[in-house]
Amino acid sequence: MAWNTPITWVAGQLVGASDLNGQIRDDLLYLLSGRGFINNAVLPAGNYTTSSSTFVVVDTTNLSVTIYTQSGRLLIQCAFAAGTDNTAHTSQAWFSQQIDGVTIDGSATYGSYSLKQTNGGNGNHQICLLGGGNYGVGTHTIKLVYRGDGTAGDLVTIYGGATQPIRPTGLEQ
Repeated sequence: MAWNTPITWVAGQLVGASDLNGQIRDDLLYLLSGRGFINNAVLPAGNYTTSSSTFVVVDTTNLSVTIYTQSGRLLIQCAFAAGTDNTAHTSQAWFSQQIDGVTIDGSATYGSYSLKQTNGGNGNHQICLLGGGNYGVGTHTIKLVYRGDGTAGDLVTIYGGATQPIRPTGLEQ
């Protein structure tokens, strides 16, 4: 059901049942209908790792969220724990989300979150990515993407397991 543009009523205008149904009943049903919401806590069996220097999708099966929107406006987030593993130098990782295959909240190079660790660090950092915008009425697919700096031997890790849930969420605004 679509939204009906409100009529500007004028004095003396005759109002029929179809006018009232379209302007009041149908628009109230539109406003009060369930908006799209997806909250998917995933407990992966293990960690996700990459050494790629360009964004790659973390998991196209378990961490791909599909949502239908009536308005096209989406608020998305993904919460997870991550780190980098290096030997004796500084390494950097970037994280972002894709909607319908397009990286959001940043460029295709830098994404929306950057993590930098120095001199052999491999910490466990809690990260929450947020994004949103108007993507048009219809079905949209949201995916988590990540990349490293391309230094040989460096790994970017998103931690999994029973104590490290990954929570991709989509909410129609």
